[in-house]
Amino acid sequence: MKATKLSLSISSIATLTLPLFFLNFTANQFELNKLVLLALATSALLVLFVAKTIWEKRLKLSVSPIHIPLLIFIAVELLSLQIAGANKFTSFVSETLPFILCTFLFFLLYDLLVTVRRRSQDAIPASDPTIEALESLGIATHVANKDRAGLKIENFFILSSTILSTFTLAQYFFADGLPAQFSLNNNFSPAGTLTGHLLVVLLGISLLGLLIAKTIKDSQSVKKYIGLPLLGLLIALHVTSVVLITPKVTQSPLSFTPVKASWVVALESIKRSPFLGSGPGSYLNTYSLFRPLWTNDNKYWNVRFAAASNTLLHTVTTTGLVGLLIYVILLIRLLRPLLNHLGQVRTNPQILLNEHLPILALIATIFCFFIPIGIVPTFCLFVFLALGLSSLHDRSKSLDIDLSQKFTQLPAVLIGITFAGVALILYVVGRTYAAEIEFRNASIALSQNRGLDSYNHLKSAIKYNPDSDANHTAIATTSLLLADALAKKPDLSDKERQTFTQLIQQAISEAKKARDINPRSSKSWESLAQIYIQITPIIKQAADWALTSLNQAIVYDPANPALYFELGTFYANIGRLPNAQQAFTNAILLKEDYANAYYNLAEVLSAQKLDKEAQAALEKVLELVDKNTSDYTTAKAKLDSLKSKNKPVIDRPKEASQSGELRIEKPIPTPNPSSPTIKVPEPTGAQLSP
Repeated sequence: MKATKLSLSISSIATLTLPLFFLNFTANQFELNKLVLLALATSALLVLFVAKTIWEKRLKLSVSPIHIPLLIFIAVELLSLQIAGANKFTSFVSETLPFILCTFLFFLLYDLLVTVRRRSQDAIPASDPTIEALESLGIATHVANKDRAGLKIENFFILSSTILSTFTLAQYFFADGLPAQFSLNNNFSPAGTLTGHLLVVLLGISLLGLLIAKTIKDSQSVKKYIGLPLLGLLIALHVTSVVLITPKVTQSPLSFTPVKASWVVALESIKRSPFLGSGPGSYLNTYSLFRPLWTNDNKYWNVRFAAASNTLLHTVTTTGLVGLLIYVILLIRLLRPLLNHLGQVRTNPQILLNEHLPILALIATIFCFFIPIGIVPTFCLFVFLALGLSSLHDRSKSLDIDLSQKFTQLPAVLIGITFAGVALILYVVGRTYAAEIEFRNASIALSQNRGLDSYNHLKSAIKYNPDSDANHTAIATTSLLLADALAKKPDLSDKERQTFTQLIQQAISEAKKARDINPRSSKSWESLAQIYIQITPIIKQAADWALTSLNQAIVYDPANPALYFELGTFYANIGRLPNAQQAFTNAILLKEDYANAYYNLAEVLSAQKLDKEAQAALEKVLELVDKNTSDYTTAKAKLDSLKSKNKPVIDRPKEASQSGELRIEKPIPTPNPSSPTIKVPEPTGAQLSP
């Protein structure tokens, strides 16, 4: 009994806190912290289940129609990750592990709720404060004891959605009074994503609507007039939140991958790897490889999406036709009992008031089908599935094994497996969490110009999580920063020169490790190329290495005009003007309104005495940029100079800003804009390899 109550309390608290939980101790403030909370809650429920099993000397587990399909789908994900996945550890932690934890949370919560419903005695006492509070207001006064467990979880979810709705209103109307973290970023949400935020609020509206219906039907006349205004106020709060946040969701480039682009990526992924897809956690690489050219026609052309527009297309892309088959079987097994219940409701609406949870489970399934994957949507879906399917417990089967007379070794085996599993989960999550803390500390130190401290924190991050390509890329860039600072000293000692060489070698080595960890990542190859570009002034072979890396980045992101722009800029800087001309032309072919590429193409054409073609490129620049900007003035002056045959010496080709706007006055940045090209005072005699 105590284990049941404690399990219900843990489930309720997790339902309340997970959509809201975030901490700024880590670089990833949202998903990773929610993953830690999910791991702790699931581990606690698992330990309590095993403890109850051993205490009662009987292994009893209620099995829903979707238990087996879920386990098969997990097996497919793990197989796809092992065979097709690139960065296996990071992909496992970011995508596969959250799904596994949510699945086991569903198993345990489903069993808990079915157990409560089947027991003749009151598993949840009538004095439960959350239920008592509702009854005192006339809300759901006739709640059967068997339904109290589900209602308690519902109440905590409504509280969570109410807090999110209140935050939305505060962010809109009282932004000046909120901390800068909340007010400066208009898309900030405790849920981590705007789509997750919207999902929680919409599910809250669904719950409140059903509570209103139950209150009207069941409550006493006096209490009804107290409860209904409160519920109406909560509904109004939630609806207002939806009205305010929906435009943010539709306008934010990071909310949804374009649906058409997701279809193209899914189909191309199936063509290349039909059975197991590209692997969980690899959608960003797959999107970069297969995204259609028309994605360059909007202002979000340089955004790289890490998830498909919806769960179905993401599943097809990452797990292939095998994953799609299991997904369809899972949906059929899930929807059959829910739709049967919906048919009964249409025949007899009174059933909706008594058994509304299956309808909520169906609503959650539909909502989650149309939004990108994430911890919050997956968690909410499985909680509502546990609530809905447990209310149809007559369709469930039970595993019941008596441990008192046979299988005498099974309790010890259960204890061993449980603690081994919990220890493994906490080790994986804890190791990742420690690395993220160090990574954030490194970022803070770098922003405060404490390069050595940043370097040491990154070394610790790599120690905790050597399988993160982001950690290796960051320490490569930091090593270059330290080498640059050292090179600026007037008189270097022999030891300092040796340190300089070691830092350069480490920058190359760490960038190569990032590439090796995630070899299909265009970003990894691009970062390696930037390292080589930095050291070109001191190592002649680095130019060839940089070109090789940039071309490899283009192989994995062929529709990215920014990569061709970067390639053309480097070609121009090393004096290979015909190659630069071709690269800038390719960038323009991919993005016809790429003002930066037109301007740098004009510079290269002018240097090759192709004045007519240069003038045409500059005229295109003037069509694309705002006449009221300094960029327009600069391009106009350059055009006038060409027309008057007063050609200046070629300027150094300029780099695009991150937003893709023209920034003619700025020199080429390095991977970190604060890192200038390194020039050692004297030859170091360093012998480096690519």
